[in-house]
Amino acid sequence: FDLWVVIPGGARSNTVKIQVIEPVRATDLKPAQVIAGGPQFTLTVNGSGFESGMIVRWQGLNLTTTWVSRTVLQAIVPAALIANPGTIEITVFHPGHGQLVPLSLTVQPATPPFISSLNPISAIAGSAEFTLTVTGSGFLGGAAVRWNATHLASALLSASQLSAVVPSHLTANPGNATITVANPNGIISNAITFPVSCDYQVAAAGPVQPGATSAVIPASGGTGAVRVTTAAACFWTAISTEPWLTIFGPAYGSGAATVGFSVAANPGPARSTVLTIAGRG
Repeated sequence: FDLWVVIPGGARSNTVKIQVIEPVRATDLKPAQVIAGGPQFTLTVNGSGFESGMIVRWQGLNLTTTWVSRTVLQAIVPAALIANPGTIEITVFHPGHGQLVPLSLTVQPATPPFISSLNPISAIAGSAEFTLTVTGSGFLGGAAVRWNATHLASALLSASQLSAVVPSHLTANPGNATITVANPNGIISNAITFPVSCDYQVAAAGPVQPGATSAVIPASGGTGAVRVTTAAACFWTAISTEPWLTIFGPAYGSGAATVGFSVAANPGPARSTVLTIAGRG
């Protein structure tokens, strides 16, 4: 802007051009805190008077810096620089003019992720692919849900929730799986047991209407069949507690099968019993 002086009597001095120079300074950082052991990230330095060629420094180490505008610089911070917790001095170096007043960035200690619950809490052997939701705390970007030692395809929903796809082959057999969460810094959560159990469906296959749960055999005796349906890896046994009800095959096995039985002739009063397969009658 123009500056002049008016002296007594109304006369005005010569005009001088005055230039207001924007102060060069760094005011704040984003983020100002990170977790030790985290991945590479972009550090944004806000301020004023920034020029192309300025360099962001991490404890005096030059970072790869991009001039965004007069008020913003961005720098890439490699993961190796945040391996350990501590307070970091961030400065902006202005070639030919020196270093600006430093700002502080805090590298927080990494805390283990923690699982508080799973949804669903169990599965049936032989079930189709499903999504497992893991709720807890301390989940970082890049965290993975693990099924025993297998890393599942996982998505971070928030710092307290992950979702993961469980392929059908992992639930083909009954047993207990161990669910954990692995953060990208290598820290593993507590373990939660996820049961995979067998489900058995038992129903008549003949001579009565298929699907019925009971059958009436004439006094002259006869034969019948029961269909058991379950996953291929699920074992079962057929049991008769009466000598007049005979199982003629198969009496045990795994997976789906049809169990045949015969009933001896009954010369006396009506009688009943239960054919038990896999604990179900």
